[in-house]
Formats: sequence, C-alpha cells, structure tokens
Amino acid sequence: MTLGGLMNVGRYVLVAWFGVGCTSVDPTDSGGDSEVPDTDSGAPPDSNVDTDVPDTDVPDTDVADTDDTDIEALPARMAFFYQTVGNEDNAVMAGSTLDGFEIDSAGFTSIAWEGPMVADNRYSDPVVSRMPDGTWTVTSRSAPTDSHGAHLLMYSENSCPEFPEIDDPNIHYLSALEGSECITQTRTLMAKTSQVFEADGEWYVFHAVESELWLAHLGNAEQRPTELAGLCFVDNDELPAVGQTERIYSDQAEGWLISDAAISRRTDGTWVLFIKGIEDGLCDTNGGLCELCGRQIFRTTSEDLVEWTALESVMTQASIPESTVDADGRVWLYWQDFTPACDAQDLFLANRAPISGAYEDAVGDLTSEGFVSFPEETFERDTNQHYATNSNPVRVPGEAWADFLECVD
Repeated sequence: MTLGGLMNVGRYVLVAWFGVGCTSVDPTDSGGDSEVPDTDSGAPPDSNVDTDVPDTDVPDTDVADTDDTDIEALPARMAFFYQTVGNEDNAVMAGSTLDGFEIDSAGFTSIAWEGPMVADNRYSDPVVSRMPDGTWTVTSRSAPTDSHGAHLLMYSENSCPEFPEIDDPNIHYLSALEGSECITQTRTLMAKTSQVFEADGEWYVFHAVESELWLAHLGNAEQRPTELAGLCFVDNDELPAVGQTERIYSDQAEGWLISDAAISRRTDGTWVLFIKGIEDGLCDTNGGLCELCGRQIFRTTSEDLVEWTALESVMTQASIPESTVDADGRVWLYWQDFTPACDAQDLFLANRAPISGAYEDAVGDLTSEGFVSFPEETFERDTNQHYATNSNPVRVPGEAWADFLECVD
C-alpha cells in the first residue's frame, strides 16, 4: 500500500487562541540514535551567547482566567508531555494547558533514563498515549546498544502516566516475527511512533522502519499488546490482524525518506496522518544545518486507514510532529521548529529550537501558528540549557481529568 505524489501548500504564520480543551532515528541517520543535534545525549552548546530564538511569550488571548475556572467541569483538557535533555540524564515531564500554547508544568516525571554517555539501554523518542479505557501507554525505540536488541518497538502501560525504568521487566520489546507470511525484517522501529490510538475498538500505532511507514495492530482492551510475541510485517492492502503490521508507505522512488509519525481524526471521521520527511540525497553528509533545515512535515488523509491521499508538505524546517484534537474538533499539529536556527545559519541554535503549534481551519489549512512556552521551566530562560523536545499533547476527557491530576500530584 503506497501513497501517491507530493503537494506543497507552504507555511502559515498567524497567532490565535487554542480554545478550552484539546490530542528520532531519522532514516538519514543510518541507525543513529536521535535528532540533530543529539537530543538523546543532550549536550548543550558550550556558549554563553544569547540566542536569536523568537520571544516565546504566549500572545494575549481571550481564554478565561483559569483561577476562576472549574477545571474538572470543563469538557476536556489537554495533558502535555515533553522531553527535557541533559548531559547525562533525560526525562519526559508531564504538564497541562488550556490554550494549547502555555504549558503549566506539573513537576511530575513520567519517564527518566540515562543518556548514551552513561547507559547502553535507554528510551529513544518515547511517546505517551491515553486509551479510551483509561490505560496510559508509552512506545519507544530501543537503542542500538540495547541488550534486548537494536531498534525494537518498546511498549508498556499503566493506570497513570508513569512508566518503568529502562531495565524494568515490565517493558515489552516487540521484535520482528519470522514465518512464511511475514516479510523479513531485523528492526521494528527506527523513529518516533505515532500515539497509540483506537479505531473500532482496536489499538493501532504507526511506526517507521528503513524509511517505510507501517501500521501495527497492537490488540485491544481485552487482548493486550503485552501479550504479543512480536510483529509480523505484511503487505496485504487491508487492515492488519492483531500482531501484524501493514506497509503504508514505501515508495522511495519519489525521492523522500520518511520517519516520525503523528495521527489524529477529524470530526467527519477522516484520519489525518503527519509524517516527517527529507529529500533523499539532499545533503552530502548526515547531520548539520543542511539535513536539519531540509526536514519537512507532510500530511495525508484516509477514510479507512488503508487508502491514503497523496502526501502534501505542510511545514518546512520542521521535525518531530505530534497531533491531537481539541474540544472543538480541530486537528492540531505540534512540531520542533528549526526556522530560527536555519534563518541564522547557526547550528548551536538547534539546541534551542522552539516548539510550535497550529490547527486546521474549516478547509484544512493549518492556521493560528504560535510558539509553545513553559514559563515554570528554567530551560525557557537559560539559553545554555537544551530546550524541550518531543512535544506530546494528549487530550483527557473531562470526567477523567481529576484522575490525571491525582496521578501527577
């Protein structure tokens, strides 16, 4: 199953309010372990020079004063997870937001792990999700040096968004199955997955291997993903059975290498898939400004998760897409925005790359673009620290918000 040709619809630069409530090994890395600069090792630049990163102050909005708002009575809120990067330690932190741009940090660590300078086993590009039955899940990629195997899809779940340390036996590693019906693979994940999502009661996740995008059927509320022996790679032009993963995109003849994925669903039932890509052969070597500034985010849509429209480029100089749907049914896209570093032609600014967000308007254009800010975090002001990466919005239904608050308290 492949996607058609490419379209380019450009960038939109506007600012507006979110509305109450809301939802990498790069193929060019040849098996490396993170974004460029390395967001797994996390070494910030050795510089005290102030940067040209745009002011991340949230614009004035019409959002009601949250001090006078009954949060638990809202129809939905958005949890917002994000990765902090240090020289030796990395973590996924939990927060929340009412307007989609200003993140209220909860001071709660969902995942913590040591970087490659310290540990062989580690999380890479972890993605937190919440299922309709209240289960919180995390997917991640095993490191090239992991004792369980390199570049495997890692999965664990919990009743709260707090997940095991890297050597915990409750982390499930999904390797590629062998057999006459399975396409031979040695890896099961080489980039950031989408969030785990439900369709007709079944749990799925998008994952990339060798610049091919796959849709894995992980199970459901009764048949848990932790029961899987592994994944059988197939190409049947139909939704995969439990334990199978179906090829969605593989046509490298178009000249694009694809990796990170994000998924949402419009109110009319249309699935919206965002994929990171870079032109094959664009740069002489992997890494550096050429590779970083050449990244784009593409969008494709489907009615059935089987047939997909042609890829269209919706953001340039952008990476690590993630998506959600707000209380008004609007599809949101978040991404790491390398425009400041690319405009300045300064690789050190990549460590300070802001997170941007925008949502689809009535005709599907991404509009109301703005920078995300973390007023309570020191990395927001200290330009010697690596800025947050891997934005991870998760919509939480109103009736479940009190449970989330209890989890992260």
